[in-house]
Amino acid sequence: LRTNSALCELRLSGNLLGDKAASGLGAGLRANGTLRVLTLAKNRVGDAGAAELAAALRVNSALVKLDLAANQIGDSGAAKLFGALSTNRSLDGVNLDDNQIGDEGATTLASAVLRADTALEVLGVGGNAIGDAGATEIAAALRAGACKRLRLLLVGGDALSEAVAAELLACATAPARGAGVLHERHGELAVAVKGQLSFITSKISLSIYVQPDPNVRSLYGSYVSSQR
Repeated sequence: LRTNSALCELRLSGNLLGDKAASGLGAGLRANGTLRVLTLAKNRVGDAGAAELAAALRVNSALVKLDLAANQIGDSGAAKLFGALSTNRSLDGVNLDDNQIGDEGATTLASAVLRADTALEVLGVGGNAIGDAGATEIAAALRAGACKRLRLLLVGGDALSEAVAAELLACATAPARGAGVLHERHGELAVAVKGQLSFITSKISLSIYVQPDPNVRSLYGSYVSSQR
């Protein structure tokens, strides 16, 4: 990656690479100016590897998609990543579904990313350990409306109560209309409502979009396809 000037996509999911390999990739990303998509799902990447990748994201201006789903990233690693996302101007899609992020990480997400005008359009943090405290911080940050480009946010899991899920849904600024089932996966039913911002909670099985946008259905479809 340090010297390659042709590679645009690197997909390494399911190789159990671990933190050492992730750190090496981070070192390469610091000098790389062509790679646009990096997929590292299911690789046992933990907080140490996430920290090295985050350091790279602070200087890399080429990468636009990063998939770190189904790893072992906890609050400290997530905090490093969210800190990097607050200043990165190229990444528009990040998947951190199915990691070990809890309320502390969610609070950092709210303050560092959702209260900033980042380049992010799609962010997945579903299937983590985010509970009511962290989700409440996310809802408050969304109400502030600073993250103007965000179009799809996935949040969910059994740690989230129906009351706080309802608080997230209350962030919607447009009335529900055009409802329909988009996709069902692992028991999660997504119900689409026209607009931009989506909340998906497996417990109450609902997603909602705000800010009318005719392309949001294809955006969600693209996100789902990228997880396969």
